[in-house]
Amino acid sequence: MSPPNKYFYVFTADTGSVVRVLRGPDPPKMTGGMGGWQIINRPRRSGITQWTGYEPYQMEVSVMFDGWHAQESVEDDIRRLNMMQTGSDYQPPPTIKIDGALPVAGAIWVISTIDWGDIVYWKQSPTGEFNRYRQDAVVHLLQYVAEERLVLRNVGLPHQYTVFRKGMSLRDVAKEMYGSPKRWKEIQKANSKIRDPNNIPTKTTLRIP
Repeated sequence: MSPPNKYFYVFTADTGSVVRVLRGPDPPKMTGGMGGWQIINRPRRSGITQWTGYEPYQMEVSVMFDGWHAQESVEDDIRRLNMMQTGSDYQPPPTIKIDGALPVAGAIWVISTIDWGDIVYWKQSPTGEFNRYRQDAVVHLLQYVAEERLVLRNVGLPHQYTVFRKGMSLRDVAKEMYGSPKRWKEIQKANSKIRDPNNIPTKTTLRIP
């Protein structure tokens, strides 16, 4: 008879791989997630305390791969968990969600290391291969926080453009401002003082319609 679900952890990778494994004898250990303050020293003045944001959580969970009672090898589950840590030659390691009794629910993790223990039971198959039927481990995880990248959006064109490069034409300006040199006549219409649209004097300020 299989133990109830409350005695298991379920590791689910974003690749779709799933490992269901018994909880080990030790409770989860959690660090990080706090702090975020640092002191910045200033010459001849009191230092200031600056908020830099929370540190990601770190967690270690004790697990036990156990197929001894059912006389089933646990090598496939161990292999899947290893792949969650290492990834493949062409893809980075996946992110992980874990279901089970954890201090923090709903977090996304990556596996940093796996410490394999000494509780190991081996059994030889009829073909002579040795497979593990029981194996303990401690899985070390880091909370996954995606990189934040600055995204620039064009929310409107500036109303002025100053020419700093010698020999620029209105076509050049239209290409920079609109992405198309064909719109140079719109700029010419808004700047009637321009005599030669093919040679704009440097330091000329143009109105961009």
